[in-house]
Parts: sequence; structure tokens; C-alpha cells
Amino acid sequence: MDNPNWGTITEAAEHFGLTRQRIYQMIQKDMLGECRKVKMMGAPATGEIWLIKKPFRRWDSGFKIVAS
Repeated sequence: MDNPNWGTITEAAEHFGLTRQRIYQMIQKDMLGECRKVKMMGAPATGEIWLIKKPFRRWDSGFKIVAS
């Protein structure tokens, strides 16, 4: 996806060197900051994808940046 403000799960996984599954878990635990689930044409079966606000950042449970 070519958007300067938002990235996909795949882009975040490549950025952090993690799996897409781990990025999804981090979204569920609110560890990646602002994330949105949006409808998108051509998306997988549900027609929705997760977008993660750029720049990509990880937060621990105390909301402190641990990596960017």
C-alpha cells in the first residue's frame, strides 16, 4: 500500500521483522498505537483490512515506546 500515513499488517511485520500473526496479536493488545479496520475493495474474504498509523511504533503495557 502506498500511503505515507498508514501501513498494512504486512508492512508492519516487515518493518519489525515479525510475523503478520504477531502483528495482529499486538493490534488486539493495543500495542501498536492507532489502528483502524477499514473496508477495501480487493481485500481478503471479509473485505476489511487493518491499517496501522505510521511511523510504526511498538508500545509495552505501560505505553512506553520500546522500538520504532
